[in-house]
Amino acid sequence: MAAIRDKIRLLSRHRGVSIDGPVDVLGSEQIAPSFRRVVVRGDCLAAYEQVLPADGFKIDLGTPEAPAIRGFTVRGFDLATRTLHFDVHVHADGIASTWARQAGPGSRVRFLGFRRDFAIGDDVGHHVLVADASAVPALARILEAIPAEHRVVVLAETPTRADLDLLPVRDSVEVHAVVGGPSVGPDSPLATAAVALAVSTRAEYWVSAETTTVRAIRRHLLDAGLDRQRLHATAYWVAGRTSSQRDDDEAVTFDRAARAGLDVDDPAVYDLIEFEGAGQPRA
Repeated sequence: MAAIRDKIRLLSRHRGVSIDGPVDVLGSEQIAPSFRRVVVRGDCLAAYEQVLPADGFKIDLGTPEAPAIRGFTVRGFDLATRTLHFDVHVHADGIASTWARQAGPGSRVRFLGFRRDFAIGDDVGHHVLVADASAVPALARILEAIPAEHRVVVLAETPTRADLDLLPVRDSVEVHAVVGGPSVGPDSPLATAAVALAVSTRAEYWVSAETTTVRAIRRHLLDAGLDRQRLHATAYWVAGRTSSQRDDDEAVTFDRAARAGLDVDDPAVYDLIEFEGAGQPRA
């Protein structure tokens, strides 16, 4: 039976869709204290026929001379109108935050997608989801997709408690909140709270946050006996590096891995490169 990592691998290889084209901004609105929702439309989105939870994409918020690529998660899509909306964690004066505050009708941006980032393994009825604010939009979409009869434990870090209202509510979902952040490193509030949770080796885990935080949580879960096939860990950002700097770093690292014959689209290879600095996936 295929677990979460195997399922994501299959989706990435056989059901991926590649889009690179312009989309027009239709509008944006504040939906929570720390989040804005942006709506875009584009004919290039006609190829996006299979919408899956936590599908990731990127938008170029810069210029042809100075690109500024930033990543987001699909929250909703209407194929008939080719309209897509996504939520942006707004904070300080970052490029994406500034753009989301100002985004309005009439602007056009370059859209690049998609990346598959979640799946439900075979014969799984228990999920543990860990996310900081950068991954809350993906977390919300995942919760909408998990069957109502499944047990779900959520550990979410948001700047305010009111931001948690973005998450769907149902009886089978147990939410643990960490208010504040952003968490960085093994001693951060999010990592500490994650380590305090009992580890279920029968559950599947999805962990998304800052790199060093995810690395600490991932190591704790594996040391506690969780099968790595039941864990999908992904870093949404790196402390001390802009998204553009991180993309440049990853381009070099993954190009080197690809030239060495590794399948960089394989979640197992990504996992080992990102969190262990390894050059070869384990058997």
